[in-house]
Amino acid sequence: MMQSERLTRPAVAPHSGLVLFLRTHEGGEAFGVEAREARTGAVRWSSAPWKPSGRTAEFRADDVQLVVTSKNGKDFAALVAPVREGVDAVDRGVATAIAAIFAADSAGKGVAPVREVKVPGSGTATPHDTAGTLAFADGTGARIVDVTTGAVGSRLDRGSREYLLKVDQYFRMEDAWPSQDVLPTGAQKEDVPNHGTSHGVRGGYVAASWPSKKEESSSLGLPMNFVWALHEEQTGKPVYALACEGLTEGGGSARRAEPYSATTGAIS
Repeated sequence: MMQSERLTRPAVAPHSGLVLFLRTHEGGEAFGVEAREARTGAVRWSSAPWKPSGRTAEFRADDVQLVVTSKNGKDFAALVAPVREGVDAVDRGVATAIAAIFAADSAGKGVAPVREVKVPGSGTATPHDTAGTLAFADGTGARIVDVTTGAVGSRLDRGSREYLLKVDQYFRMEDAWPSQDVLPTGAQKEDVPNHGTSHGVRGGYVAASWPSKKEESSSLGLPMNFVWALHEEQTGKPVYALACEGLTEGGGSARRAEPYSATTGAIS
């Protein structure tokens, strides 16, 4: 490897058995993907050097990302760079994100992107593990990009239900399902309905935590005793519930998860 090249930001391609690396070329003027076998470390494939822009003033090497998303058992790698098109000493330029998409099951050297996508606005890319999509979010909204087709979705306003489910991993249930009571068994009722907090959306389900009916505080005043639940993404209906007693982030004791009965509203 040349002195000016380096491998950073490893990312796992789960269905391909590969660990992917961001390869920096030419001292930060070009970038690539290097794919290595997870079990042996042997190089499976490497991409040709890719430049987000012909003008190095329009991007920063430190801002380039390597992310992986998958769909139907097929992995995709994306090199993502925030670019300021037309920036100069006077003009701040137009904020754009450029993404080069690679099939993770490629082979050989000098692999070219299967497509390049331009996304209006700035922001980093967050992959959705099983949907084959990336969320490009900034401070006011986001766009969803399908890497399998290159389609760029309409802008989602920050705080909208779609934004919460596809971009914001830590939202309150009342924002996603304001008109429905989705309280799982064992959770404490409050004046504000649906007062749980999301901790992730994946595969059509939302994992959330709720204050328990047995809510207490530790000797240091920290909240204790929570109910963790899995909810259907579209309806908020609880699927499973798990009571965790003690400090959730401090290794408190917990009993095993039990199926949540939609008919009786009870944990069996």
